[in-house]
Amino acid sequence: MSKREAAAGLLHWSGAGSLSLVWQRILGRREKLAILAYHRVAEPEDGFGFLDEELISATPAQFDEQISYLTQHYHLTTFSQLQKAPQEKQKLSPLSVIITFDDGYRDVWDAVWPILRKHKAQAVVFLATDYITSGELFWWDKVYYCLKQTSKDKLSLKSRADWQPLPLTTDTERHRAKTKLIQYLKQAPDGERRQILDELAAETGVKVALPPDWRPTLTWAEVRKLSRKGLEFGAHTMTHPILTQLSDEALARELQGSRHRISEETGQAVVSFCYPVGIEGAYDERVRGAVERCGFKFAVVAGHGVNNMSAVDPLALRRLRVAPRDSLLVFKQKLLFPQWIRY
Repeated sequence: MSKREAAAGLLHWSGAGSLSLVWQRILGRREKLAILAYHRVAEPEDGFGFLDEELISATPAQFDEQISYLTQHYHLTTFSQLQKAPQEKQKLSPLSVIITFDDGYRDVWDAVWPILRKHKAQAVVFLATDYITSGELFWWDKVYYCLKQTSKDKLSLKSRADWQPLPLTTDTERHRAKTKLIQYLKQAPDGERRQILDELAAETGVKVALPPDWRPTLTWAEVRKLSRKGLEFGAHTMTHPILTQLSDEALARELQGSRHRISEETGQAVVSFCYPVGIEGAYDERVRGAVERCGFKFAVVAGHGVNNMSAVDPLALRRLRVAPRDSLLVFKQKLLFPQWIRY
């Protein structure tokens, strides 16, 4: 049993969880907002081997269980409803939660929406718009696929002459190489990131050829259909770059381009934004200012926690990341005690 599971069990059997729910309802907890962060909902073998399984947040069965619990015990809302609340003189409902999905994986159509519809639940999906247009692999999935499929026993990048060749003999070595490369690319200047991705394909000798009847992302037709059915969409830039590494002009283009495209496709206002990567160093005051000038009312980061809406910066909202190792017990306690049950 993991420490997380043990801590969640202790909180549950002590009665702290039930007491916390009752206490928060009595006191209102009206200024607190929990935002759940998902990427994919899928079985590990889904994705035809092209997609990194570490981006799976829950299996369909887990997600169904989680949404069932949320609709029974929490008030599910969206960012557009959050924006309208003060105008309509409404207070934030007790135990409010926003469900969010990053990137725009096809799972949203195949697995997420049917479960949301079943439980009459709402969610917000942040789209990296150029990938929705192209249907190509996200750049981190491209790294995963190239390193998984290559027949080479080591990787040497000419653009990173200061690195020792990365061994690729075993699955463990390939995983270690993938982690190192993705972590580096998350901090690299945008031009260098693109250069290394091109170099990676050449050095590994892997050509990405997706099956003709499958794509990793939603299509714009699916986005429009889901929007008409009530699913909300937010922006996640056009190409998923590290925003702090962009010039002012490129930064504005990424923000405005993604927001405009989503609004154009759905006919809906786009009020929310998700910073790519979202950790410290991936956004700063300059980036925050650009997000505000672009017209976004809310933005989410990768920082862990629940938001006190009377005091928090609405353009730096924290989230609770959902992971496939989360049992329903851990999921429940993470919502109630985020300071104790973290990743």
